[in-house]
Amino acid sequence: MAEPIEILHVSKIGVRFRINNPPSSNDAWVGIYPKGADNQDLGEGEERASRWRWLRDIDTNNASFPSRPAGDYEIRVFSDGEYSEYQRVGFSVDANSEAHLPLPHIGKPWHKLTKEEKAVYPVPEGSLSLPIMASFLFGIPWFLFAYFVWQLEFLNTIWLGKCAYCADAEFQNGEIWWGLLTPIANFGAVMPFLLGFLFLWWSIFPTPEWRRNEMAGWLMGLPMATFWFMLALISFELLTWVEGSLGISDNYQMGSRELYWTFSWIAIPAVGFVALAPTYYCLKAIFLGLNPSPPPPYEEELGSRILHEGNKGKDVSRLQELLNKMSNSNLSVDGHFGPQTKAALMEFETNNSLDPDGVLDPLALALLDKSEPNTKEELVELIDLIISVINPKDKGESRDIAESIFENLMRSMPFNMKTSARQIWKEKFGVSPTLEVLQWWK
Repeated sequence: MAEPIEILHVSKIGVRFRINNPPSSNDAWVGIYPKGADNQDLGEGEERASRWRWLRDIDTNNASFPSRPAGDYEIRVFSDGEYSEYQRVGFSVDANSEAHLPLPHIGKPWHKLTKEEKAVYPVPEGSLSLPIMASFLFGIPWFLFAYFVWQLEFLNTIWLGKCAYCADAEFQNGEIWWGLLTPIANFGAVMPFLLGFLFLWWSIFPTPEWRRNEMAGWLMGLPMATFWFMLALISFELLTWVEGSLGISDNYQMGSRELYWTFSWIAIPAVGFVALAPTYYCLKAIFLGLNPSPPPPYEEELGSRILHEGNKGKDVSRLQELLNKMSNSNLSVDGHFGPQTKAALMEFETNNSLDPDGVLDPLALALLDKSEPNTKEELVELIDLIISVINPKDKGESRDIAESIFENLMRSMPFNMKTSARQIWKEKFGVSPTLEVLQWWK
């Protein structure tokens, strides 16, 4: 009797397995786990996406997962959309069969990355001299316009150091609240200079694209953080509290000076923290980084892992080039395995009698990359992959699929390799001579 789950092959590009008598539920799924891990421990982000599949979306007779670092693992099948375990089987990946992929990525802020970790992120090419010059050339007349037309001097004077409710306040009836416009107006006035500062920073310190987006995004949030600080400064009368606690202001009505002094030691730090926290975090994100770093781009060659939707890297770019060449897909070669790349791959798989699951396994890759083999060794390797889809326990369906794949391959095979291909196929598969001649003339 066959095992519930059979491990077919463990190699540098992944593990292939077969699920015998899978659960009938449409929500059944399969995952790969380190031995002893909890059923709900599937990782996060791209790591999580690569470690599970719906059974309805895969060929249960020839399923696969990307390779893992050396260690002990388990394939687990679940009978529903939750974690009701149905079957499991263990296997090991040794140092000779693993693909030497990096360990699962744990995102850290930019300032916590080592020099080596920062170096794996590509830096956008191109000079920033022109954006720097444009920012400062445009910034000077724009600041003068803002200063005289928006009356920044008036807005700054109306709130700076003033008391909204004091008897001798220069501005009464809430006019001081107009000072809350100050951060918006000031940042609008100096925004070209701030952008120029970012461009200058990026030209001096190599900065990857994701980090540039983080810096620019938090810079746009800095006006609102300053707005909150000023709101707290005015509404909580923070300046008056500070002056009163130092004995340089009489604008307090809380009894004795000693009581005011004691209470202010509690109130000023508490209110000050609430007021300054957003500004502090904005500045920290701009200069040091707060957001978790994304997974570094995958730099291995095509074939070093099984590709599926969501993957990014140089190997995905190569896949897109091959799909454009073999099926006229007109894909953008951006290194991102998105819905269009998946649709193009599924179309190629359908046209070549493969299971259209949108996953680039070794056979699909071989038909894409080696459909015009140059040597007999490449030809033998390709035919061996086609024959590997045959399941001797079925009733001939997989054999028919293999024959169909081979015939599709022969249509694109160079003429000088066709005779050798049919001879190798005959030796390995057992094609009758009469059928071989008829198919050759066809």
